[in-house]
Amino acid sequence: MPTSVPITSVPPRVPRPSPPVIAESPRVEALRGAGPDALTRFWAEIERDGAPLIEKDGDAVLITFVWRETQPVRDVLALVNKLVNRADLGRSRMRKMPGTDLWHLTYRVRDDWQATYHLAPDHIASDHIAPAHLAPAHLAPAHLPSDHLPSNHLAPAHLASDHLASDHLASDHLASSHLAPAHLAVDHLASDHIAPGPDHIASDSGLGHIASHSGLGHISPDPGPEHPQPGGPAGDRGLVDPADSVRLRAVAANGVPDPLNPVTFPQERPPHKSVAAAPAAAPEPCWWRPDPASPAGILDETTVDGRRLWRYRPPGHSADAGPYPLLVLLDGDLWGLLLPVAPILDNLIAAGRIPPVVALLPDGADHATRSTEYACDPGYAAFLAALPSSPAGRDLAATTDPARTVIAGQSLGGLMAAFTAVTRPDRFGNVLSQSGAFWWKSHTPGDDEAEWLAHHLAVTERRPVRWHVEVGLDEWVTLGPNRHLRDVLLARGYPLTYAEFAGGHDRLCWRERLGEALTALFTL
Repeated sequence: MPTSVPITSVPPRVPRPSPPVIAESPRVEALRGAGPDALTRFWAEIERDGAPLIEKDGDAVLITFVWRETQPVRDVLALVNKLVNRADLGRSRMRKMPGTDLWHLTYRVRDDWQATYHLAPDHIASDHIAPAHLAPAHLAPAHLPSDHLPSNHLAPAHLASDHLASDHLASDHLASSHLAPAHLAVDHLASDHIAPGPDHIASDSGLGHIASHSGLGHISPDPGPEHPQPGGPAGDRGLVDPADSVRLRAVAANGVPDPLNPVTFPQERPPHKSVAAAPAAAPEPCWWRPDPASPAGILDETTVDGRRLWRYRPPGHSADAGPYPLLVLLDGDLWGLLLPVAPILDNLIAAGRIPPVVALLPDGADHATRSTEYACDPGYAAFLAALPSSPAGRDLAATTDPARTVIAGQSLGGLMAAFTAVTRPDRFGNVLSQSGAFWWKSHTPGDDEAEWLAHHLAVTERRPVRWHVEVGLDEWVTLGPNRHLRDVLLARGYPLTYAEFAGGHDRLCWRERLGEALTALFTL
């Protein structure tokens, strides 16, 4: 069993093309000088409606993350999937409104954008709060606005956490890639708990300028240390000195769900994440939400060759009704229990969007094993191809027709699903890839030939395989390779449905979109 991540499975460094668009919230700006009653009403509305604050702005949306200060804090970071830049956490610092308990940070995004996030307050211990006239810069009182704090305020050594390289940290939230061991360098489905390695600095480094996709203009806030404008003294790097960056990385290692947002997204272990969604992000129907009106199939767990395997049978399943169309969905440990695919299949079948199907969900195993097997491993492809005929798969009455068999995966799983179908078209005739890691080079360290799969498809005989490929517009490492793959597939004459969504390398986006993606490949 592998004990480390292959260097060839580490995503490449890709600089973010531009910072996310930081804006001003009219609702927040109206509070300046409006008095305590207006602020009290504002917090009452947030308590009633939930955070973040959402405001329309032409064709776009302003999303404002807020923190109510109940104890002194030096900083609050908004750690939003793909809006946070771990190499420049200064741009994720919320701003303190002078004379209030309100910290805030506003982004301008598309009206169908969505993401998971944490907030990370840098609490000041009570025994470290000095009188205002005596306090050094690094202990500036919390009542001062954050944009009035000096850019070089330093954290005491005891506030620099040792947790920076912990493999329990979300990769979107971890700031210092050089502090993480290389064997933790690759994400396991959006890297929710994996520390980035040396070559993973910018693989999920943030949202590009929205104008690059939508033509929307940049809205500039009042410049402050945490929001310098491009072309200023620090350019796109922010005005955070190295010592302060260390403190912010320690703060980012301790993100928590938004206490003002009741909508959370489950993780394998706490802290769970909060959900931010623009109004058009999740159109109905919501396929993943269990519906009492939809008859429920059966999900059970077994093992194959010592590996856990989840099996789904549709309502009314019987051998006589087979053979059933088959779904093989990678990372069964995710889709079996944490984000169960069973309600998605139940609802799609009940709505007549797909025929009754059976499904096999193999466990992704540990991180090192997954990063090895999912990197176009022929042995693992053979394992997947043999699953339907294994003792655990035989009683599903699954089809042997590749045209009625879908293999699906996300991130490295999307790459492996594609590789398996390309190498075993006799078993898999349909590929569903969400945010596939098509940047993958090859098994040879130092190989300069990136995007191996696209190059392979361009020069080999076309297989009888249909494709559904989708990727987030905020995935700067993954977006280009997915577009390249799209172009190759179309040029080679492969049947393809392709989509780009407003979001990042985020399980939230994959769960929201998986149902519709399945309807593109399972035909009635």
